[in-house]
Amino acid sequence: MIIIFDYLSMAIMPKLLEKKMEIKISGYDVEEAILDFVKSKYGHSFKISEHDPCMTLESNERIWVYKKHKNGKVKTDPEHGYKLVDHDKSLTKRTFTTIGECDDICFYVKDVSDE
Repeated sequence: MIIIFDYLSMAIMPKLLEKKMEIKISGYDVEEAILDFVKSKYGHSFKISEHDPCMTLESNERIWVYKKHKNGKVKTDPEHGYKLVDHDKSLTKRTFTTIGECDDICFYVKDVSDE
C-alpha cells in the first residue's frame, strides 16, 4: 500500500489548513484483500482463474432525463431554478472495468488517527 501526503495550497483553499492524506491501494493488494475477506467470511479459499486473471468492477451510472415542455424546452423549478428530472424516463447504465495489477484505488481522508 502506498500512502502519499498532500498539503493544500493556502491560495486555493484558505479555510482548510489541515493535512489531507491520499491513500492508494494497488490492484494486487485489492485482489489479495478481497480473497482474504472471502476466506474469513465464508471459510473457503479461492484462486483467481488463470484464463481470466483480472477482477471486474461493476458500476451503475444514472442517466438523467429532464422533463420538457411541448415546445422541447427543458422545464425548471419555478422557485429554485433547477431542471426537473423525469424519473420514469431516466435510465441506469451498467459499466464494467477490469482491475489489474497496474490499477490503483485512491481515496482521500482529512485526519489519520491510530485507533
